[in-house]
Amino acid sequence: MINLLVRLAVLGSAFVVLWNVLGTWLRALSAPKKTPALPASVPPSPARDMVEAATRHLNAIEVEVARLKDPAMWQAAEDFAAAVGRLNAAVLSDPDRYRLARRYLGQILPAAEEATAKFAALYRTTGAEAARAPFLELAGELTAAFDQAARDYMQATAAEVLVEAEVLRELLDRARR
Repeated sequence: MINLLVRLAVLGSAFVVLWNVLGTWLRALSAPKKTPALPASVPPSPARDMVEAATRHLNAIEVEVARLKDPAMWQAAEDFAAAVGRLNAAVLSDPDRYRLARRYLGQILPAAEEATAKFAALYRTTGAEAARAPFLELAGELTAAFDQAARDYMQATAAEVLVEAEVLRELLDRARR
């Protein structure tokens, strides 16, 4: 009898631990991230404003994808957020040339947010596979493009950045349809 009571107690405590872990994980995925404040060492400027706006767009993308609770899509969104973060850091390191990143952070990123919302709606209505593959493909291409933009930011000419941004814009226009 005591052996049975001990087993029930262990089983009950295991369920409590599992319940707490799952609850914490689900709250972490569904909670919107706070926009990180830029350090005080970064003076107010158009570049800082652009980076703050980009961070808000990224947060919206991450929240939309987190609500879907799809690990592959979440990882793609996190990779994209990291690439945009690298471009943000490059812009803040040389804010005088922020116009080179304006098309990426000011036009392509909001379009990516809009495309993410459409993919999320498609995911909810038609199922995972119908939306997952196109989203992962688009997120991969955007991640690679933003990584390249971050690498080239300090050395690229304005014309090179504008051409690459235009190609991404066309890609996003196709994804919206």
